[in-house]
Amino acid sequence: MKTTNINKKILRKRINEIKTTLTSEYIKNSSTSIVNQVITLPTFKNSNIVMCYLSFGNEVDTSNLIKECQRLNKKILVPVIVKNKDGFSHMEASEIIDFENDLRPGFMGIMEPRLECKRITNPELIDFIIVPGLAFDKLGNRLGYGGGYYDNFLNRTRKECTQIAITFSHQLVDKVPTEEHDLLIKNLLTEDGFIIKEK
Repeated sequence: MKTTNINKKILRKRINEIKTTLTSEYIKNSSTSIVNQVITLPTFKNSNIVMCYLSFGNEVDTSNLIKECQRLNKKILVPVIVKNKDGFSHMEASEIIDFENDLRPGFMGIMEPRLECKRITNPELIDFIIVPGLAFDKLGNRLGYGGGYYDNFLNRTRKECTQIAITFSHQLVDKVPTEEHDLLIKNLLTEDGFIIKEK
């Protein structure tokens, strides 16, 4: 195993251990702060099609952001993992209409659209996308969960699409180990405000 992969594995373990110490009050309050910052952004207000991950475990809670999109009559998309004919898998974006009833536990136990509710949408149509991650640094490097799903998917969106990673401040590190295929995050937002903001 390459040194970078080993370092990523070590960092994933360290961040996951930190996440287990986060209190429900901290998660709730910090998630509310982050969501409130997102919905005031002009790029969010002007967007018609928004993609947002479905929070899992001690991630930033995105449920209120998704509900706000629906209240504003924005088309809301969520990630769905699709198996390829070769046995591998990739990520697509699927529209949800009924937040309460369209979803079921999917890959890794993360909620995703039921089979009959999958409405795959072309990534090039997305205006605004919320990106999750385990750890980030101030240069915009992101540590994901190890599948490479977001790196591949973000490469399929158009350059005008606003991409914002959201995370708790506890998940910021000095340096994320990177490989050539890893994408830089242009916008990084925590409960304390923007750490990186695209000019």
